[in-house]
Amino acid sequence: MAALLLVSVPALACDERVSGHVHTLEDEPVAGARVEIDEHVATTADDGRFVMAGVCPGPHEIHVHHVELMPWSGTVVVPTDHLDIELVEDAEVVVVEAPAFSARDPHSRTTVEGVALERQ
Repeated sequence: MAALLLVSVPALACDERVSGHVHTLEDEPVAGARVEIDEHVATTADDGRFVMAGVCPGPHEIHVHHVELMPWSGTVVVPTDHLDIELVEDAEVVVVEAPAFSARDPHSRTTVEGVALERQ
C-alpha cells in the first residue's frame, strides 16, 4: 500500500513595504505620479513620496508614469531600502499658430474653356 506524504512548505509572506521618492532632474518632487509594482499601485503625494504594502519578496518590475514626464521602468528586489526615482521631462511642447484657412475664398478664379461648358 502506497503512502502519500504531504509536506507543508511555508508560503512566502507578501507583507513587505516598498517606499520611495519620485523627483525631477532638478530634485523637484513629482506629485501625482502613478507607481506600479505588479498589481500594486500607488500615487505620489505632494512631496513625491509613495508607500506600497503587501508586496511579495523577490524581483519585480516597477513602472512610474506622470502625464508631463517621460515614463520610467526598472527592476526592484523586495525587500529593499527606500527607492529614489528620477523622471525627466517629456518632449518639448511647441505651439504653432497660423491663420485659419477658408475653403470659400472670394478671390479665387478658374478659367474654363468654351468646350468644357458645352459638355455640361
